[in-house]
Amino acid sequence: MRYVGEPVASVAAETPELAEEARFKVAEIYFAQKIYDEAASHYERVLKGPQKDLRPKALLGLFYCDFYRQDLEGMQRRLEAEKASLAFIEKKQDILFLIASLLDEKGHQGEAVQYLDEVLADAGTSSNLREKTQFKKISILASQGRQEQALKELEGYFSSPESANEQALFQKADLLAEIGRYDDALAAYQKITADFPGSPLARFASFQTAATYLKMEKPAEAREA
Repeated sequence: MRYVGEPVASVAAETPELAEEARFKVAEIYFAQKIYDEAASHYERVLKGPQKDLRPKALLGLFYCDFYRQDLEGMQRRLEAEKASLAFIEKKQDILFLIASLLDEKGHQGEAVQYLDEVLADAGTSSNLREKTQFKKISILASQGRQEQALKELEGYFSSPESANEQALFQKADLLAEIGRYDDALAAYQKITADFPGSPLARFASFQTAATYLKMEKPAEAREA
C-alpha cells in the first residue's frame, strides 16, 4: 500500500538541497494520516539534520507522536534528553501540557498537576493555553476529591474580569454544590442563565438548579426551576 508521503520522500532522496523541507513535509503528511511511527521516524531525521529552523517543529512533532501513541515513558525520556533544546522552543508549554494530559489519562494526577503548575508559572504561556491548563488542573483536583482546593484555584481564575465566562461559572457552581454550599451554587447557576441565555450551558444550569433545590429538600422550587 502506498501513502501520500511516498512521492515527497522520493523528492527528498533525489534533491539533497530540499531534503530537510521535504522530509519534514513527509512527517507532517504521515502525522495527518495518523501513521505516527512513520511520522516520528522522519521527525527524528529532521531533528538531527542541519536545518536549525526546522528542529523545534520536528521536536514538537515527536512529542505529539508520543502523545497519540500513548507513550508516556517516551515523552518523559525525550523531555529529559532535550532539556537544553526546549529552553529555546516557543511551544515548550504546549509540550508540558501534553505530558500532563497523558499523565492524567494514565492515572498519575499528582505528577500531572506538577507539570500544569509549571505551565501556569511560565510568563510566556499564551492566554488560551493558560485557560486550558487552569481548567485541566481544577478538573484533576476535583476528581481527587479536593474540591476546596479546586474552588480556590477557580476563584483565582476569576480575579481577571475577562475570565468570567460561562464555562468557568458552571464549573464553579458545580464545585460549590459538591461541597454543600448550595445557596452560592444556585447564585452561580442563575447567573449563567441570566448572563448567557444563548449558551448551551444555560440549559444545563437550569437542570442543575433544579437538582440543587432537590438536594436542599425544596421540591417546589425544583419544579419551578
